[in-house]
Order: sequence, then C-alpha cells, then structure tokens
Amino acid sequence: IIAAYKSDKEKVDVELEYLRSPEYFKKKYLEVKEKKERMAVRGESPEMRAKDFAKLNYLLTYKSSDMVQDNCILPQTGVSVTASSDDKDRRLRVAKLRAKALKLKMELMTG
Repeated sequence: IIAAYKSDKEKVDVELEYLRSPEYFKKKYLEVKEKKERMAVRGESPEMRAKDFAKLNYLLTYKSSDMVQDNCILPQTGVSVTASSDDKDRRLRVAKLRAKALKLKMELMTG
C-alpha cells in the first residue's frame, strides 16, 4: 500500500512541477490567444464591460406585452414603460378565471 501511495505521489509531484513550469504557462497563453483570435473576442476591462451593459439596461424595463398594440413606441434611455389599466384589468380577470378552473379541476380529481 505504501509503495502504491509513493508511486501516486511521485506522479502527482511530476505533474505539479510541469503545471508550475514556464513552458506550461506559455502553452496555455498561446491556447487562450488562439481561441480569442478565432472567436474575435475583444479583451476589454471589466469596467468597460459594465459601461456597455449600463448603456443597454433601459431595454430591461421594456416589454412588448406592456405596450398598446395599435402603436409602437421604441424605448428610450431613462423612460420606463408601464401597462395600461385596461391591460391590468384583463390580466386580473384571466388570473381569477384560471384560479377558478384550477380549483374546479382539483375538486373533480378529489371527489
């Protein structure tokens, strides 16, 4: 058992030594560089990426279902779109009807 342990430990030590070597880092660096070039990835800082996403955050508040269907207003930065009261009433009625249907279905299944 001890001989098997020592053999495994030697293999792990050799692998660890290779992983810490400059040749391994150079190999990995070249792999990453090749993948970035192949995928056309721009290496920007996290701060620049955050600014890019912040420019598009206004789109998260926009939902096409919240818009009146007879006109189309494109979202603008800083403007949030809300549903009309008629649309909210319709959604409430649909939710109540679904709840009644579910309750009826449960009663039929149990009785």
